[in-house]
Amino acid sequence: MENKKSNAGWIILTIVLLLIIGGLSFIILKDKGIIKIGNNTKETTKTETKVEEKTKKESKNEELDESKIIYSGEVLREDKDFGKVTFGGKEVNIKYSKNAGEYEEGRLYIGDKYLDFLNMSLSNIAIMGDYLVVGIDQDGYRFELYDHDLKLVNKYGSSLGLLTDTTPKTENWIIDNNNLIYYECNVDNTSSTNFKLDTYNLKIDGSKVESVLLETNQGVNCTAQR
Repeated sequence: MENKKSNAGWIILTIVLLLIIGGLSFIILKDKGIIKIGNNTKETTKTETKVEEKTKKESKNEELDESKIIYSGEVLREDKDFGKVTFGGKEVNIKYSKNAGEYEEGRLYIGDKYLDFLNMSLSNIAIMGDYLVVGIDQDGYRFELYDHDLKLVNKYGSSLGLLTDTTPKTENWIIDNNNLIYYECNVDNTSSTNFKLDTYNLKIDGSKVESVLLETNQGVNCTAQR
């Protein structure tokens, strides 16, 4: 009886071992592809997403500020070459000739164009924004603005700012590339003998020109000629 039980135990153990060995063999053969059950093959498709960086360029008309002080000093009394500058988007040479015209007038060359100044003295030359600015002493002092075609745009000032016993320093009237000082001398309506002197700051930014009143002196002696 005990031998039968012992034999039955060995049989069960043998069956269990065979099942384990068979299961392991099945798994190994399945992994190697020898045994296939149904359609277990999965193809993994990798989609590569390409991100294209598009740089959007906004078309802006960038206005280049060509402002530059060319000359600011004593009255020009002899020929002078100021060299090349940019004006109106072009590189031009600027020079002054004291004896250029038929009447030995002063002539300011801007590239192949020029401005003649008869009986006038120049002491300030600059490019401010879109304009050529020239400071002229002629019965008072004024600044003239010219466009890229050298057409006169406007005049500012009528006086040297000359008060009694004072000497004007016109070389200091161009403050920087976009600002200058000028004076207007007018009759003072509160007096029959005196004048009124206004001091202005002329601001030039591109094509924008703005006059800002800085100071008013009434009842003073100044040059009022235009």
